[in-house]
Amino acid sequence: MLTDICRLRRAFSAGALATMGVWLAACGGGGDSGSPPSAAPVEVQLARQLQASGLEKNPQFSPVITALVNEPAALAQMDQQIVQSTSASYLAGRYTNTFNRLAQRASIARVYVQVSSDLACTAVPFGGGVAANTLMVLDGKMLDLMADVANGLAMRESGRTSLSLLQIVDLAASQQMSFSRFCQAADPLAFPDASLTPGELDRSVELFTQMTGGTFFHEFGHIWNWHSLAKLREQIFVPGGGLFTYTSVIEDNADIISGILNAKSGHAQSSAELAYDLMAFTVIYRRNPGGYSFGNTTSWQTQYQQTSPTYSSLATRKALLSSGFSGWRSH
Repeated sequence: MLTDICRLRRAFSAGALATMGVWLAACGGGGDSGSPPSAAPVEVQLARQLQASGLEKNPQFSPVITALVNEPAALAQMDQQIVQSTSASYLAGRYTNTFNRLAQRASIARVYVQVSSDLACTAVPFGGGVAANTLMVLDGKMLDLMADVANGLAMRESGRTSLSLLQIVDLAASQQMSFSRFCQAADPLAFPDASLTPGELDRSVELFTQMTGGTFFHEFGHIWNWHSLAKLREQIFVPGGGLFTYTSVIEDNADIISGILNAKSGHAQSSAELAYDLMAFTVIYRRNPGGYSFGNTTSWQTQYQQTSPTYSSLATRKALLSSGFSGWRSH
């Protein structure tokens, strides 16, 4: 188990490692000294592997059958639990072209992705999305908001609206996430597709694709780096809690992978960062529709607030995302 944890830790970037010195001590090297550690060899190997077509799961982990647990069967059960909890809300074919475009750009071999009309209305009300061993389910309500925002930004770039980013998001949220729209899918409402010129629509599609990449590649990071298996093994050796259950290590790692794959896809870092802000905004706005603005999400108080043991603050997550971009570009 320690070997698996250490491998996972060494996949982090130098910037992320520098903040985790004490935690890394058990693995040896690069985490306890006063100077930031250099990039571990495995990080270079990961970057090179990502250049190949047909990207599949990281081979550093593999499921086994032991006296303790049949890992392949347990992983399959994890997938099935996600399906049972969310399948009633699936929207067949919604945003499939975007997912295929993202997989092609990152050379991902295969991804099983579903869209829920609104994850908040399922048995797994997570913000953004949820991933198990081979399956990810993305929050359709968040994606609907992103599509509306992308249309507004495209119109802003062309000069046909003077609304700021904050105003565009708030207007889109008031339409997409009103009480009457809970648990329902909706095409852009504040900035309908029909109101865009062909050029604006093309630009909106690209903006939406890049924003979606922020969450899509994060969830794929969980699948690609065997995070379900890491959690399973942790539960065996530390029943009822422990390292992965109560810290943000796995989510942090997925954020770094998201940065790497977004950079590989040629996306703007600002688009991925906006996706993270919109993901957080969607979660909080649902609790008080109309009483919360996007400006609250972008404030330093919210950006640096630590609200969950499972996730780092938004500011830290963006720093991890940035380290993934930097890691790809430097290799």
